[in-house]
Amino acid sequence: MAALTRRQQVAFVAAFVAYALIVVPLGVRKGDDITTEIAQAHRILDGLVLYHTPQTQGIWWPPFALLIVVPFAALADASLVLAKASWGVLGMVALAWCVYESGRRWGWRPALVALAVVLFPVHNNFHHLNFETLLLALLVATAADLADGRQARAGMWVGLATALKIFPGLLLPYFAWRRQWKALGVATAVAAGVTVLALLPYGPGGAIEALENFVSLTIHGQNFQGGTIVGLHMQKLGRVGYAIGGAPTSIVILHLLAVGLVLATLARRPAPAADDPPLEVGIVILLAVLVTPIAWLHTFTLGYLAWVAAVAYPPPLTGSARTAWRTCLWIVAIHASTAASSLPLPAVLRFFTKYNDTVGALLVLSLLLWQRTARTRAPIATLQPRSPQPA
Repeated sequence: MAALTRRQQVAFVAAFVAYALIVVPLGVRKGDDITTEIAQAHRILDGLVLYHTPQTQGIWWPPFALLIVVPFAALADASLVLAKASWGVLGMVALAWCVYESGRRWGWRPALVALAVVLFPVHNNFHHLNFETLLLALLVATAADLADGRQARAGMWVGLATALKIFPGLLLPYFAWRRQWKALGVATAVAAGVTVLALLPYGPGGAIEALENFVSLTIHGQNFQGGTIVGLHMQKLGRVGYAIGGAPTSIVILHLLAVGLVLATLARRPAPAADDPPLEVGIVILLAVLVTPIAWLHTFTLGYLAWVAAVAYPPPLTGSARTAWRTCLWIVAIHASTAASSLPLPAVLRFFTKYNDTVGALLVLSLLLWQRTARTRAPIATLQPRSPQPA
Protein backbone atom coordinates (compact mmCIF):
# COMPACT_ATOMS: atom_id res chain seq x y z
CA MET A 1 0.00 0.00 0.00
CA ALA A 2 1.11 3.57 -0.69
CA ALA A 3 2.75 5.39 2.20
CA LEU A 4 1.75 8.91 3.15
CA THR A 5 4.09 11.72 2.30
CA ARG A 6 5.40 13.95 5.06
CA ARG A 7 2.81 16.60 4.23
CA GLN A 8 0.01 14.04 4.19
CA GLN A 9 1.11 12.68 7.56
CA VAL A 10 0.96 16.18 9.02
CA ALA A 11 -2.50 16.69 7.50
CA PHE A 12 -3.65 13.32 8.87
CA VAL A 13 -2.54 14.17 12.40
CA ALA A 14 -3.93 17.70 12.14
CA ALA A 15 -7.34 16.39 11.07
CA PHE A 16 -7.64 14.09 14.07
CA VAL A 17 -6.36 16.77 16.45
CA ALA A 18 -8.97 19.18 15.07
CA TYR A 19 -11.70 16.57 15.49
CA ALA A 20 -10.50 15.87 19.03
CA LEU A 21 -10.79 19.56 19.84
CA ILE A 22 -14.47 19.27 18.91
CA VAL A 23 -15.49 15.97 20.46
CA VAL A 24 -13.38 15.87 23.64
CA PRO A 25 -15.05 18.99 25.09
CA LEU A 26 -18.40 17.56 23.94
CA GLY A 27 -17.68 14.36 25.84
CA VAL A 28 -16.65 16.31 28.93
CA ARG A 29 -20.02 18.11 28.93
CA LYS A 30 -22.03 14.98 28.13
CA GLY A 31 -20.13 11.69 28.55
CA ASP A 32 -22.75 9.99 30.68
CA ASP A 33 -21.52 6.45 29.92
CA ILE A 34 -18.04 6.86 31.32
CA THR A 35 -19.35 8.88 34.29
CA THR A 36 -21.49 6.01 35.57
CA GLU A 37 -18.76 3.46 34.86
CA ILE A 38 -16.21 5.56 36.76
CA ALA A 39 -18.52 5.37 39.77
CA GLN A 40 -18.74 1.58 39.40
CA ALA A 41 -14.97 1.20 38.85
CA HIS A 42 -14.38 3.22 42.01
CA ARG A 43 -15.90 0.32 43.93
CA ILE A 44 -12.86 -1.73 42.91
CA LEU A 45 -10.63 0.92 44.46
CA ASP A 46 -12.77 0.93 47.61
CA GLY A 47 -12.99 -2.86 47.83
CA LEU A 48 -16.79 -2.82 47.57
CA VAL A 49 -18.80 -5.50 45.81
CA LEU A 50 -19.48 -4.83 42.13
CA TYR A 51 -22.83 -4.58 40.37
CA HIS A 52 -24.93 -4.04 43.49
CA THR A 53 -27.47 -1.74 41.78
CA PRO A 54 -28.91 -1.61 38.23
CA GLN A 55 -27.43 0.67 35.60
CA THR A 56 -29.59 3.72 34.80
CA GLN A 57 -30.16 2.33 31.29
CA GLY A 58 -28.92 -0.87 29.73
CA ILE A 59 -26.19 -2.80 31.54
CA TRP A 60 -22.89 -2.26 33.33
CA TRP A 61 -19.63 -2.84 31.51
CA PRO A 62 -18.05 -6.27 32.21
CA PRO A 63 -15.34 -6.65 34.90
CA PHE A 64 -12.35 -6.26 32.59
CA ALA A 65 -13.79 -3.07 31.12
CA LEU A 66 -14.15 -1.70 34.65
CA LEU A 67 -10.52 -2.61 35.33
CA ILE A 68 -9.51 -0.46 32.35
CA VAL A 69 -11.57 2.39 33.81
CA VAL A 70 -9.94 2.15 37.27
CA PRO A 71 -7.06 4.60 36.48
CA PHE A 72 -9.62 7.10 35.20
CA ALA A 73 -11.69 6.59 38.35
CA ALA A 74 -8.60 7.42 40.41
CA LEU A 75 -7.97 10.48 38.25
CA ALA A 76 -11.60 11.53 38.71
CA ASP A 77 -10.93 11.96 42.44
CA ALA A 78 -8.78 14.93 41.48
CA SER A 79 -10.84 16.08 38.48
CA LEU A 80 -13.77 14.39 36.76
CA VAL A 81 -13.33 16.78 33.84
CA LEU A 82 -9.72 15.66 33.37
CA ALA A 83 -10.70 11.99 33.65
CA LYS A 84 -13.40 12.33 31.00
CA ALA A 85 -11.12 14.35 28.73
CA SER A 86 -8.40 11.71 29.05
CA TRP A 87 -10.87 8.96 28.15
CA GLY A 88 -11.92 10.92 25.08
CA VAL A 89 -8.30 11.44 24.01
CA LEU A 90 -7.61 7.71 24.41
CA GLY A 91 -10.58 6.94 22.18
CA MET A 92 -9.40 9.43 19.57
CA VAL A 93 -5.90 7.93 19.51
CA ALA A 94 -7.47 4.50 18.98
CA LEU A 95 -9.59 5.82 16.10
CA ALA A 96 -6.63 7.52 14.42
CA TRP A 97 -4.61 4.29 14.67
CA CYS A 98 -7.50 2.30 13.13
CA VAL A 99 -7.68 4.59 10.11
CA TYR A 100 -3.91 4.75 9.71
CA GLU A 101 -3.45 0.98 9.93
CA SER A 102 -6.35 0.33 7.57
CA GLY A 103 -5.06 2.87 5.07
CA ARG A 104 -1.54 1.50 5.23
CA ARG A 105 -2.72 -2.08 4.66
CA TRP A 106 -5.86 -1.93 2.54
CA GLY A 107 -5.76 1.49 0.90
CA TRP A 108 -6.38 5.07 1.96
CA ARG A 109 -9.53 5.46 -0.09
CA PRO A 110 -11.26 2.47 1.59
CA ALA A 111 -10.04 3.62 5.02
CA LEU A 112 -11.36 7.16 4.62
CA VAL A 113 -14.63 6.19 2.92
CA ALA A 114 -15.31 3.65 5.68
CA LEU A 115 -14.66 6.34 8.28
CA ALA A 116 -17.11 8.65 6.51
CA VAL A 117 -19.79 5.94 6.57
CA VAL A 118 -19.46 5.29 10.32
CA LEU A 119 -18.73 8.89 11.31
CA PHE A 120 -22.15 9.45 12.88
CA PRO A 121 -21.81 6.38 15.15
CA VAL A 122 -18.22 7.42 15.93
CA HIS A 123 -19.39 10.90 16.88
CA ASN A 124 -22.14 9.38 19.03
CA ASN A 125 -19.48 7.29 20.76
CA PHE A 126 -17.56 10.40 21.75
CA HIS A 127 -20.80 12.13 22.72
CA HIS A 128 -21.50 9.42 25.30
CA LEU A 129 -17.84 8.54 25.96
CA ASN A 130 -18.27 4.84 25.36
CA PHE A 131 -15.34 2.71 24.17
CA GLU A 132 -16.29 1.54 20.68
CA THR A 133 -13.15 3.01 19.12
CA LEU A 134 -11.02 0.99 21.55
CA LEU A 135 -12.92 -2.14 20.51
CA LEU A 136 -12.47 -1.20 16.87
CA ALA A 137 -8.72 -0.92 17.36
CA LEU A 138 -8.66 -4.49 18.71
CA LEU A 139 -10.67 -5.70 15.70
CA VAL A 140 -8.47 -3.91 13.16
CA ALA A 141 -5.45 -5.46 14.90
CA THR A 142 -7.19 -8.85 14.65
CA ALA A 143 -7.71 -8.51 10.90
CA ALA A 144 -4.15 -7.27 10.41
CA ASP A 145 -2.61 -10.17 12.31
CA LEU A 146 -4.80 -12.72 10.53
CA ALA A 147 -3.64 -11.24 7.23
CA ASP A 148 -0.05 -11.72 8.39
CA GLY A 149 -0.71 -15.29 9.55
CA ARG A 150 -0.28 -14.48 13.25
CA GLN A 151 -3.15 -16.49 14.68
CA ALA A 152 -2.06 -16.32 18.31
CA ARG A 153 -1.87 -12.52 18.33
CA ALA A 154 -5.18 -12.26 16.53
CA GLY A 155 -6.70 -14.51 19.18
CA MET A 156 -5.25 -12.31 21.92
CA TRP A 157 -6.97 -9.20 20.51
CA VAL A 158 -10.28 -11.05 20.18
CA GLY A 159 -9.97 -12.33 23.75
CA LEU A 160 -9.49 -8.78 25.02
CA ALA A 161 -12.41 -7.51 22.93
CA THR A 162 -14.64 -10.31 24.23
CA ALA A 163 -13.74 -9.54 27.83
CA LEU A 164 -14.45 -5.86 27.22
CA LYS A 165 -17.91 -6.20 25.69
CA ILE A 166 -18.85 -9.89 25.35
CA PHE A 167 -20.46 -9.84 21.89
CA PRO A 168 -17.15 -9.76 19.96
CA GLY A 169 -16.96 -13.35 21.22
CA LEU A 170 -18.91 -14.27 18.08
CA LEU A 171 -15.46 -14.35 16.50
CA LEU A 172 -14.70 -17.49 18.56
CA PRO A 173 -17.05 -19.74 16.53
CA TYR A 174 -15.66 -18.01 13.43
CA PHE A 175 -12.18 -19.20 14.41
CA ALA A 176 -13.61 -22.71 14.81
CA TRP A 177 -15.30 -22.43 11.37
CA ARG A 178 -11.95 -21.57 9.81
CA ARG A 179 -10.13 -24.22 11.92
CA GLN A 180 -7.89 -21.54 13.39
CA TRP A 181 -7.48 -23.49 16.59
CA LYS A 182 -4.55 -21.51 17.93
CA ALA A 183 -6.52 -18.28 17.63
CA LEU A 184 -9.54 -19.92 19.26
CA GLY A 185 -7.53 -21.27 22.18
CA VAL A 186 -5.68 -18.02 22.83
CA ALA A 187 -8.87 -15.93 22.58
CA THR A 188 -10.72 -18.16 25.03
CA ALA A 189 -7.82 -18.19 27.49
CA VAL A 190 -7.27 -14.42 27.30
CA ALA A 191 -10.97 -13.58 27.72
CA ALA A 192 -11.24 -15.80 30.77
CA GLY A 193 -7.84 -14.77 32.16
CA VAL A 194 -8.35 -11.00 32.09
CA THR A 195 -11.85 -11.38 33.56
CA VAL A 196 -10.37 -13.35 36.46
CA LEU A 197 -7.61 -10.74 36.75
CA ALA A 198 -10.17 -7.98 37.13
CA LEU A 199 -11.88 -9.86 39.96
CA LEU A 200 -8.76 -11.07 41.81
CA PRO A 201 -9.04 -8.44 44.57
CA TYR A 202 -12.37 -9.98 45.62
CA GLY A 203 -11.19 -13.55 46.06
CA PRO A 204 -13.16 -16.57 44.79
CA GLY A 205 -16.31 -15.82 46.78
CA GLY A 206 -16.44 -12.13 45.90
CA ALA A 207 -15.65 -12.84 42.25
CA ILE A 208 -18.52 -15.32 41.97
CA GLU A 209 -20.85 -12.85 43.69
CA ALA A 210 -19.84 -10.09 41.27
CA LEU A 211 -20.42 -12.34 38.25
CA GLU A 212 -23.80 -13.47 39.60
CA ASN A 213 -24.79 -9.84 40.15
CA PHE A 214 -23.64 -8.92 36.65
CA VAL A 215 -25.65 -11.72 35.02
CA SER A 216 -28.75 -10.98 37.08
CA LEU A 217 -28.69 -7.24 36.37
CA THR A 218 -27.99 -7.90 32.69
CA ILE A 219 -30.99 -10.23 32.34
CA HIS A 220 -33.25 -7.67 33.98
CA GLY A 221 -31.78 -4.64 32.20
CA GLN A 222 -34.16 -2.02 30.82
CA ASN A 223 -34.09 1.20 28.83
CA PHE A 224 -35.70 4.47 29.82
CA GLN A 225 -38.93 3.49 28.04
CA GLY A 226 -39.23 0.25 30.00
CA GLY A 227 -38.10 -1.99 27.14
CA THR A 228 -36.30 -5.10 28.34
CA ILE A 229 -33.21 -6.94 27.22
CA VAL A 230 -34.92 -10.34 27.33
CA GLY A 231 -37.73 -8.95 25.17
CA LEU A 232 -35.13 -7.79 22.58
CA HIS A 233 -36.42 -4.23 22.85
CA MET A 234 -32.82 -2.95 22.85
CA GLN A 235 -31.58 -5.31 20.17
CA LYS A 236 -31.22 -3.78 16.72
CA LEU A 237 -32.94 -6.60 14.82
CA GLY A 238 -35.56 -6.86 17.54
CA ARG A 239 -36.46 -3.17 17.26
CA VAL A 240 -36.89 -3.48 13.49
CA GLY A 241 -38.98 -6.62 13.96
CA TYR A 242 -41.31 -4.84 16.38
CA ALA A 243 -41.52 -1.85 14.01
CA ILE A 244 -42.61 -3.86 10.97
CA GLY A 245 -45.02 -5.96 13.04
CA GLY A 246 -45.57 -9.68 13.31
CA ALA A 247 -43.18 -10.23 16.22
CA PRO A 248 -41.79 -12.65 17.22
CA THR A 249 -41.99 -14.22 13.73
CA SER A 250 -40.58 -11.09 12.07
CA ILE A 251 -37.69 -11.01 14.55
CA VAL A 252 -36.85 -14.67 13.85
CA ILE A 253 -36.91 -14.01 10.09
CA LEU A 254 -34.57 -11.03 10.46
CA HIS A 255 -32.15 -13.15 12.49
CA LEU A 256 -32.23 -15.91 9.89
CA LEU A 257 -31.60 -13.33 7.16
CA ALA A 258 -28.60 -11.78 8.93
CA VAL A 259 -27.04 -15.12 9.87
CA GLY A 260 -27.74 -16.53 6.41
CA LEU A 261 -26.01 -13.63 4.67
CA VAL A 262 -22.88 -14.03 6.79
CA LEU A 263 -22.72 -17.83 6.51
CA ALA A 264 -23.27 -17.67 2.74
CA THR A 265 -20.45 -15.13 2.42
CA LEU A 266 -18.06 -17.19 4.54
CA ALA A 267 -18.90 -20.31 2.53
CA ARG A 268 -17.89 -18.58 -0.73
CA ARG A 269 -14.22 -18.17 -0.03
CA PRO A 270 -11.92 -16.97 -2.84
CA ALA A 271 -8.43 -18.19 -3.52
CA PRO A 272 -5.94 -18.16 -0.61
CA ALA A 273 -4.05 -15.33 -2.28
CA ALA A 274 -6.92 -12.94 -1.50
CA ASP A 275 -6.35 -10.77 1.57
CA ASP A 276 -9.81 -11.19 3.08
CA PRO A 277 -9.46 -10.87 6.89
CA PRO A 278 -11.01 -7.36 6.93
CA LEU A 279 -14.05 -8.73 5.13
CA GLU A 280 -14.47 -11.81 7.27
CA VAL A 281 -13.76 -10.14 10.60
CA GLY A 282 -15.91 -7.22 9.47
CA ILE A 283 -19.03 -9.23 8.60
CA VAL A 284 -18.82 -11.43 11.69
CA ILE A 285 -18.54 -8.44 14.02
CA LEU A 286 -21.32 -6.62 12.16
CA LEU A 287 -23.51 -9.69 12.69
CA ALA A 288 -22.56 -9.59 16.36
CA VAL A 289 -23.71 -5.96 16.54
CA LEU A 290 -27.06 -6.92 15.01
CA VAL A 291 -27.76 -9.92 17.25
CA THR A 292 -26.37 -8.77 20.59
CA PRO A 293 -29.28 -8.16 22.98
CA ILE A 294 -28.31 -4.54 23.52
CA ALA A 295 -26.78 -2.14 21.00
CA TRP A 296 -26.85 1.59 20.34
CA LEU A 297 -26.07 3.89 17.44
CA HIS A 298 -22.42 4.14 18.55
CA THR A 299 -22.11 0.34 18.39
CA PHE A 300 -22.19 0.62 14.59
CA THR A 301 -18.73 2.18 14.82
CA LEU A 302 -17.71 -1.48 14.55
CA GLY A 303 -19.11 -1.64 11.01
CA TYR A 304 -15.91 0.11 9.89
CA LEU A 305 -14.05 -3.01 8.74
CA ALA A 306 -16.97 -4.25 6.66
CA TRP A 307 -16.96 -0.96 4.78
CA VAL A 308 -13.18 -1.05 4.34
CA ALA A 309 -13.64 -4.42 2.64
CA ALA A 310 -16.58 -3.23 0.53
CA VAL A 311 -14.52 -0.41 -0.97
CA ALA A 312 -11.10 -2.11 -1.04
CA TYR A 313 -12.20 -5.21 -2.99
CA PRO A 314 -14.39 -4.17 -5.93
CA PRO A 315 -15.78 -7.30 -7.62
CA PRO A 316 -14.32 -8.09 -11.05
CA LEU A 317 -17.41 -6.98 -12.98
CA THR A 318 -17.71 -5.23 -16.31
CA GLY A 319 -20.27 -3.13 -18.15
CA SER A 320 -23.70 -2.69 -16.63
CA ALA A 321 -22.92 -5.08 -13.77
CA ARG A 322 -19.99 -2.90 -12.70
CA THR A 323 -22.16 0.21 -12.89
CA ALA A 324 -24.85 -1.51 -10.84
CA TRP A 325 -22.31 -2.48 -8.18
CA ARG A 326 -20.91 1.03 -7.86
CA THR A 327 -24.38 2.59 -7.75
CA CYS A 328 -25.60 0.19 -5.08
CA LEU A 329 -22.43 0.62 -3.06
CA TRP A 330 -22.71 4.38 -2.83
CA ILE A 331 -26.47 4.40 -2.24
CA VAL A 332 -26.07 1.91 0.61
CA ALA A 333 -23.08 3.83 1.99
CA ILE A 334 -25.07 7.06 2.15
CA HIS A 335 -28.03 5.28 3.72
CA ALA A 336 -25.94 3.34 6.25
CA SER A 337 -24.11 6.49 7.29
CA THR A 338 -27.35 7.61 9.02
CA ALA A 339 -26.80 11.04 7.43
CA ALA A 340 -30.35 10.94 6.04
CA SER A 341 -31.88 10.58 9.50
CA SER A 342 -32.53 14.31 9.82
CA LEU A 343 -34.21 14.72 6.42
CA PRO A 344 -37.92 15.70 6.53
CA LEU A 345 -39.14 12.68 4.58
CA PRO A 346 -42.75 11.54 4.10
CA ALA A 347 -44.06 9.15 6.74
CA VAL A 348 -43.87 6.18 4.39
CA LEU A 349 -40.10 6.67 4.03
CA ARG A 350 -39.26 7.46 7.65
CA PHE A 351 -38.91 3.79 8.49
CA PHE A 352 -35.82 3.58 6.27
CA THR A 353 -34.16 6.55 7.97
CA LYS A 354 -35.22 5.72 11.51
CA TYR A 355 -33.68 2.26 11.27
CA ASN A 356 -30.99 3.08 8.71
CA ASP A 357 -28.17 1.77 10.91
CA THR A 358 -29.75 -1.70 11.06
CA VAL A 359 -31.17 -1.76 7.54
CA GLY A 360 -27.88 -0.36 6.24
CA ALA A 361 -25.99 -3.16 7.99
CA LEU A 362 -28.20 -5.79 6.34
CA LEU A 363 -27.73 -4.10 2.97
CA VAL A 364 -23.93 -3.97 3.22
CA LEU A 365 -23.91 -7.64 4.24
CA SER A 366 -25.89 -8.32 1.06
CA LEU A 367 -23.40 -6.31 -1.00
CA LEU A 368 -20.47 -8.19 0.51
CA LEU A 369 -22.14 -11.51 -0.38
CA TRP A 370 -22.47 -10.24 -3.96
CA GLN A 371 -18.85 -9.09 -3.88
CA ARG A 372 -17.54 -12.36 -2.45
CA THR A 373 -19.56 -14.43 -4.96
CA ALA A 374 -18.14 -12.49 -7.91
CA ARG A 375 -14.59 -12.67 -6.55
CA THR A 376 -14.83 -16.41 -5.89
CA ARG A 377 -15.44 -16.98 -9.59
CA ALA A 378 -12.64 -14.65 -10.69
CA PRO A 379 -8.99 -15.44 -11.55
CA ILE A 380 -6.51 -14.99 -8.69
CA ALA A 381 -4.84 -12.03 -10.37
CA THR A 382 -8.02 -9.95 -10.03
CA LEU A 383 -8.50 -10.51 -6.31
CA GLN A 384 -6.07 -8.07 -4.80
CA PRO A 385 -7.32 -4.70 -3.59
CA ARG A 386 -7.00 -1.81 -5.99
CA SER A 387 -3.87 0.31 -5.84
CA PRO A 388 -4.57 2.99 -3.26
CA GLN A 389 -4.53 6.65 -4.08
CA PRO A 390 -2.61 8.91 -1.73
CA ALA A 391 -4.84 10.44 0.94
